[in-house]
Amino acid sequence: MLYAHHWAETNAQPDPAVRAKLLATYGAETARAIEFVLRMIRVGNLLGNTGDYILYRLSSGRLGVARQRAAPKA
Repeated sequence: MLYAHHWAETNAQPDPAVRAKLLATYGAETARAIEFVLRMIRVGNLLGNTGDYILYRLSSGRLGVARQRAAPKA
């Protein structure tokens, strides 16, 4: 979990020392699998964000991105 958090915070460019620790702990094959899953999660998030924004724009703000400037309730 800590590696995944570090990987996300560094924009998929982990520190070489942290990656070396992952390799030493889990081995090359498992480390590749972990990084593959992290990339798939990242792609899914980016596609979801993009799709949500497109839906928001096409619907003139009725669908998609949550309304951040909701009218205050009286």
